[in-house]
Amino acid sequence: KRVVKPGGKVVSLELFKPNTPVLKQIYYLYFNHLVPILGKLGVGRSGPYNYLPNSVWTFSHQEEIKDLFSQLGLLNTTYYELTGGIAVVHVGTKPKN
Repeated sequence: KRVVKPGGKVVSLELFKPNTPVLKQIYYLYFNHLVPILGKLGVGRSGPYNYLPNSVWTFSHQEEIKDLFSQLGLLNTTYYELTGGIAVVHVGTKPKN
């Protein structure tokens, strides 16, 4: 917020956990098991490809991030779920004064 000009937008794009039950199961299988295997086969290292799923599982829920934007003083905070909630865009506006 401190580097955005007054009236400017703060926009954040993050990976999240999908909400749809069927998509959630497919995504968990892919993200928890296949991504680390593909990382190991493709680049010979599974560490970074294990870190990413673990960081997503511990990340706050969409509503919590939206509330955090509001607590920081941003106005008109909202979020948009993309691809069934796998990716989420949070948006807030810095006050003009």
